[in-house]
Amino acid sequence: MTPVDRLLTELRALPAEDRHPVSLLRSFYELGEVSEPPAVEPPEWLGRAVAEGVTRVAAGWPMNALFGAVRMLERLGLAKLDHDDTYVLAMVSCLGDRWDGAVRTEALRRDPELRELVWRVFEVEGGGEVSLANVDKFSEHDATWAQTFQVLVADGTLARDRVLRSCLQALGRDFSAYRAGWFAQLYRSLDPSTAERVAHQPLLLHLLRSAVPTTVSFAVAQLAFVAKAGALDDDGYTAEAAAAVVAPAKSTAVSAISLAAAVATRRPDLAPAVAEAVGAGLGHAHRDVQSRALAVLRSSGARDIVAARLDELEPSVHRTASDWLGVPMARPLAEDPEEPTPTVAADATVAELGARLLAGHLDALDVERFLAALAVGDHAGLDALRKQAARVLADTRWDRSLRRHIAALIVGGPKRASTGPGTFLARRLGEVAARRPAAPLLATPTDSRGWLDPSVFADRLAANPEPRMFDLVAALLRLAPDGHAEALRSAGTLPGEPGAVARYALGGAPAETTTAAWWVAAARSRKPLTDDPHLVAAGLDRAGQGRAAEYRLRLGKTAYDSVLEVDPAGARERADQPTVVGPSSVWPGLDADWIPWHAAIWPHDAEPFFAVRAAEVLTASSPHPDVTYGTSAILDTLVTHPGRLGPMAATTLAAGLSAAEVRHRVLAAEACARLVPAGRITAEDLAGAMAHLAGHCTATRWAATLRDAARTGPAASAAVVEVLDHLLPRLAANHPGLHALLETRHEEAVRLGRGAVGDPMLTWLRTVTGGSKAARLARLVLAEAAHGSGQP
Repeated sequence: MTPVDRLLTELRALPAEDRHPVSLLRSFYELGEVSEPPAVEPPEWLGRAVAEGVTRVAAGWPMNALFGAVRMLERLGLAKLDHDDTYVLAMVSCLGDRWDGAVRTEALRRDPELRELVWRVFEVEGGGEVSLANVDKFSEHDATWAQTFQVLVADGTLARDRVLRSCLQALGRDFSAYRAGWFAQLYRSLDPSTAERVAHQPLLLHLLRSAVPTTVSFAVAQLAFVAKAGALDDDGYTAEAAAAVVAPAKSTAVSAISLAAAVATRRPDLAPAVAEAVGAGLGHAHRDVQSRALAVLRSSGARDIVAARLDELEPSVHRTASDWLGVPMARPLAEDPEEPTPTVAADATVAELGARLLAGHLDALDVERFLAALAVGDHAGLDALRKQAARVLADTRWDRSLRRHIAALIVGGPKRASTGPGTFLARRLGEVAARRPAAPLLATPTDSRGWLDPSVFADRLAANPEPRMFDLVAALLRLAPDGHAEALRSAGTLPGEPGAVARYALGGAPAETTTAAWWVAAARSRKPLTDDPHLVAAGLDRAGQGRAAEYRLRLGKTAYDSVLEVDPAGARERADQPTVVGPSSVWPGLDADWIPWHAAIWPHDAEPFFAVRAAEVLTASSPHPDVTYGTSAILDTLVTHPGRLGPMAATTLAAGLSAAEVRHRVLAAEACARLVPAGRITAEDLAGAMAHLAGHCTATRWAATLRDAARTGPAASAAVVEVLDHLLPRLAANHPGLHALLETRHEEAVRLGRGAVGDPMLTWLRTVTGGSKAARLARLVLAEAAHGSGQP
């Protein structure tokens, strides 16, 4: 019996539960090449299992050449498969081996049908684990698809021009930038001749309209070779140039404008069309592109085009254009953003709140209202949510998210609801899940910012003189700063230790500190930012207890090595004392969806929250960031938190301004525009935090985000200049990206009409010498300062 007959015999007896499609392909792969048809009848399910195996490897990369087994099964008549997109992706996934390129190369040499099918890899993008780009990224160099094409083009197995054209056609399909880059790199690696590039010019011109910026950059670079050879299609390029001059990459846009300017020189009949195309460059985000476009337009006398886009120009370019046009320079700026007005959310039933929370809309006030309803026995309509809650519990079996905890509360039972992280918030959930005799919660906020009206608190405590442990802690920490005297009079007769604690929080006399957690919360509410002598004398003298805490990130070589330092030293975290944050603190299991509720624990002071969370934003802002899930919610808290924003808030904002993801930088820019002009985070404090993080953040990102913040209004623009005047003297003259920060400072000062520079900025500028971009900008700022002061 041959090996293939033996395998088919085994498969006929294989139970259904053991028929794993990828393992099946592996079994045939391990047989090696089989040329003789089997004598044993295959099981009737084999063809379906092979098709399923092809689907699996098309989505998940097995890292070895299982596709050889697919081809063998087809040749033996054991499988009939459609050669569709899934089949093509399976070929991309495992025609070759991750470590050995010869397997793929030889398969294509000996299989004519496969050689014709291989052209489909230029048409099917793929995604996730399986694409040409991803397979090559994690393969040995000699085992990549790119190397396969290079080898087979070199020996004539594959037609060179067809490969080159297929690369350009693939780029025209607007695959994602990551996957499109593979085709551009293959084209470059084949080193096309000038004649080949000229022949491909129609395809290259088409790529100027690509939605993928790197593809536009690739096309402009290739067309520059064509232009250098004197073979550029002037009419075709002029028709497409406007798309290229707005490419995000500065060098690409400048090159595109230069190519267009050369067309206008040799083809005067095209000069008006060239001017229209180059005019698009006036709207580019980068000053150098605008300057190059303006220079070309001035040389052609295109005054109307410049005048129409004057307000889009960066301040220094705007000034040059205004001088040329002979019009006064305007300094258009949007109005400064108004502070958001807190609004109280509309009433909702417990069922409506539960549905929102199960859907993942975990607003802190909604969580509080939901718990308040459950605490008094209001379960109306929750039965209809039990199936949905059960699905959430099944789908989130291994996580400890807040959404899972809410689902457990709805399903019922204290054991299920109180599992998870041993934190203050989880204990609050556990108190409600315990189904103790119904009694109102004390801590439910009375406004949307998270504050609790002191008089309402006193009334609630009078109605519930034996409060839940964690509920009273939460209520004490939320007491609003106004109205204490009146509430203290109302609390005068409240019984027991809860009454004594309430009076102390409201400014009353001290008493014996029996339940430490209550007294710590009362002290942090009474005088949030100073030491409390009564607690210190009682031995509750750690940071966040009787002592006000100060925090700082001690930075390591990478963002992941950062350690939180707490002063005074010795803080030890407890679930019932959320104002106490210890060194290197990370709340275990506190997933991203807990963040809004976490931030609402202590409205007086945001520092403990940011002490815990700043490192995540720093991780998202490093030059090579890891995936983070809570950064957006953390940055949102900068604007929404009503309390003090101290050094850790400044550190978080400084990190957010350098975030790798644009959506995070947008949030940081908004926070900067609101907080710094208002003095909630001072320009000096933000600059100090940025200087502290300078080795971990990217200065060019800082510059771009500060520019976005400055565009929101004159006060924000002035704040950005002030921040940079504090920051720049703290950076070395060769700091990476320094030129971008100097350019931002220069442009915003021009926008404001503020040339003056004070010390120590003036002294520092004079130390930045040489021929670098930063040195040239430093001289420009000094020249502006001298001009503004009337100095020669």
